[in-house]
Amino acid sequence: MKIQTTRQLKVLLITHLNSLYNIILYIKYNIMKNSNHGFIDTYYVYPFADLFIDNLFLLKITPNMITTFTFILRLLVLYLLVNKIYLKYVPIIYFISWITDAMDGQLARKYNLGSKLGAYYDSFVDILTTFLIYYVLYNYYNKKYTILLILLVFLIFFIISLKKLKNKQKVKFWEKIIYNKTLSTDLNKNKLLYKILNLFDPGLSYLIILIFLIIMT
Repeated sequence: MKIQTTRQLKVLLITHLNSLYNIILYIKYNIMKNSNHGFIDTYYVYPFADLFIDNLFLLKITPNMITTFTFILRLLVLYLLVNKIYLKYVPIIYFISWITDAMDGQLARKYNLGSKLGAYYDSFVDILTTFLIYYVLYNYYNKKYTILLILLVFLIFFIISLKKLKNKQKVKFWEKIIYNKTLSTDLNKNKLLYKILNLFDPGLSYLIILIFLIIMT
């Protein structure tokens, strides 16, 4: 029995090490190529989401299905916030929606399942639910905290827009609106500052919203 247990542990260890190695390779050859991805997306969110997308593909789950699931989770968050019930579950549900929001894009990119409709749908869900969360937090919870949250998230996405347009990546319409060419040029002249700002990514905004949800609920 001890010999079998030892062998099972070895097999389990090798399996986990192989998974870890695959995550490291994925980070090196896929995520790091995209300068829009900062610290949180690169080292935590996308590698974690990538653990599930192969199985999702085998189950014939499409990116739009995942986006719809994300939408449902966000609506559930809003329902709980408005009715002020089961508030301890709000951050957990929001965190899950954060991961599923990363999954749809990862699945679309890895298996070439992307589409214009899917891109617009994903943006629609993100923008609509985020603004609704702001609205609910402002009217039902703490106004000052909500204003601070909005300013912080706006700052993050402003920095992201500078990076994406500087590197000639695909941008969303709202990123073009807040882009400042002069500031982007000045920003990229300072290599140290640019490296620091390059840590910013959408994952940071999700993290800040999550922290505020924990504080305010």
